[in-house]
Amino acid sequence: MVRTKTKAAKVTVSDTHQPSSSTPPTPTKIPPAANKSKKFNKVRFPDYRSFFIYERYHSNRCIHSEREVKLLELVRYSLDKQITECSWESMYQDWPTATPNDLIPEFYSNFLNIKTTTLEFDVFLRKKMYHISPDVVASALKIPRVAKPGYPYIGQLVPLRDSMMELFCGKTIAWGTKKTNTTIEFTCEARLFNLVMSHNLLPVSHRNTFGLRRAQFLYALMTCVSIDLPSVICNSFITMHQSKDASLSLIYPCAITRILTHLNMNFPAAIPLQKQKKHTKEADNDEEDDVEDDAASPSSVADVTAELKSIVSYLDRISSQLNAQQIVLGKLNTRMRRLEQRAMDSSSGAAWTPSTSSTDGTEADGSEPDAAVEGDHYDKNDDIDDDDEEDEDEDDEHGCPK
Repeated sequence: MVRTKTKAAKVTVSDTHQPSSSTPPTPTKIPPAANKSKKFNKVRFPDYRSFFIYERYHSNRCIHSEREVKLLELVRYSLDKQITECSWESMYQDWPTATPNDLIPEFYSNFLNIKTTTLEFDVFLRKKMYHISPDVVASALKIPRVAKPGYPYIGQLVPLRDSMMELFCGKTIAWGTKKTNTTIEFTCEARLFNLVMSHNLLPVSHRNTFGLRRAQFLYALMTCVSIDLPSVICNSFITMHQSKDASLSLIYPCAITRILTHLNMNFPAAIPLQKQKKHTKEADNDEEDDVEDDAASPSSVADVTAELKSIVSYLDRISSQLNAQQIVLGKLNTRMRRLEQRAMDSSSGAAWTPSTSSTDGTEADGSEPDAAVEGDHYDKNDDIDDDDEEDEDEDDEHGCPK
């Protein structure tokens, strides 16, 4: 029997594509290096994997922003007491203006070194690395940590689904066989808790339906179970980063702004960044990838100028309309004074006599009678004059001669 030597097949790795130093728990399938897009930018993305996640998922998502809550209007509900006891006031008021919309998708695309056990990760933003953890979130958002939270539920502490529905609806009702339920049967208080939860605590754009995870959080919130909110927020960050559901909106934009401000990030002035012109030399191309112009382009400045001019023109039209209305109000005020004067004359016993006026409708002294005094009607020519003046104002606005 003759032995034959077999050579192991060589596996060649392309030098143009370097794999990411960290891989999320659920890795995303990356297309081959030959399909690299020309839009890849080293300033905005740490590697091609992050750029692919941005282009494929997060760049097309809507942004679901937080809402301010007036706590004084919630005194009759237990939500106000719950917020105060948990020291979550900062999650309901004084929200900053969110970062530019393009930076939020970049935030969710550029996660590195994810640790699901401690809910920590690094995020790459504009050539800088920022570390995000529950402690950082707690410090940035000014919310306390809970050492031994009751939520998420563990073991026998997990509430029954029918028990949760009974609390939400105020009556005995079954969960059903579907994975999600609707809030149609919710009580007024449960709707309020769900509304606040869906915008500020555990945000989601489709708040009228909920699954098991959101139901447990709402149940814990309504029954005053301790919750480590910074850990919940970090877990939501990681879940959104790994999500492939196109119907979900990006969440926590204002909270992200607070966190990045706490980490001393300098927010760019223009997003996306202005592209440089192409050069023939390879060295210039490498420099183009590393350096980007944060200033707005001339075309964008021209667009802003044109928009400001249109706003000024619109304000001028409103001002002219207000002036026309002021004239009309002045005439109405004059008529009201005449009617008041007539009422005062009638109450004092003053009466008109035929001898004091001539047959041609003029006064004895030759003056014209007051139309508002002679009868209960006013002169219709006044309205005609008003219409003529308004037509003249419209002609002036369009640049036509009177």
